[in-house]
Amino acid sequence: MPFIEKYYVQFESREFEFEDPLDDFMGAVGSLTFHIAVGGVIVKRQEVDLVVIKKLGIYAKDGFDFVSEGIVNKITAPLGYFRLSTQSISKFPLSGSTYVENRTYQNYQERKNKGMNFYNYSDVKMVDCDIQIFYPKDTFK
Repeated sequence: MPFIEKYYVQFESREFEFEDPLDDFMGAVGSLTFHIAVGGVIVKRQEVDLVVIKKLGIYAKDGFDFVSEGIVNKITAPLGYFRLSTQSISKFPLSGSTYVENRTYQNYQERKNKGMNFYNYSDVKMVDCDIQIFYPKDTFK
């Protein structure tokens, strides 16, 4: 886990829909989360506490886990049709392609005792800013 992951304050998930175009990015990622971390100082004043944010760090986090939860676990999440000979992917069957879903990878893990779950993190885009937020006294002890 990168150091900045401890300090994110906001996130936004991006789930790809079936109607979205299938390209290399969607085929590799499927869904991801954008995180925002902040850097700055807390200034304790007589009547209020002041939070001064000087930097925003924006990055993406992608889970490589192939875990299906809830009702999806019964039908398992589809990953598409893969054709190894051309290294292509499609939402629809291709001649010589194999249907792959989360369960396919889970079965591979069990059968081969290989493969693991992990997270991928993008580079962090740092943005300078000057945001000041006032809070009631002793909000931050």
